[in-house]
Amino acid sequence: FQAAPKLQVDDELPALVAAAHGRCLPYVALEGIVLPAKATLSSHYHEDMQGVIQKLLLKEHRLIWNSLARSW
Repeated sequence: FQAAPKLQVDDELPALVAAAHGRCLPYVALEGIVLPAKATLSSHYHEDMQGVIQKLLLKEHRLIWNSLARSW
């Protein structure tokens, strides 16, 4: 088990992500203030806990089989 590095949500974060391999940080814990896309989510079990949902865009590339060349 390895602890995730803790990063702050600040002005330096975009530069850190841009400098990372593949412009991706594999596993980190972010600390800071965020704004929800619509409304905050409240915990059913702890009244003082709230969360947000980040917008996520997934783009899937479809491969087409070429039966003549027998390749994707």
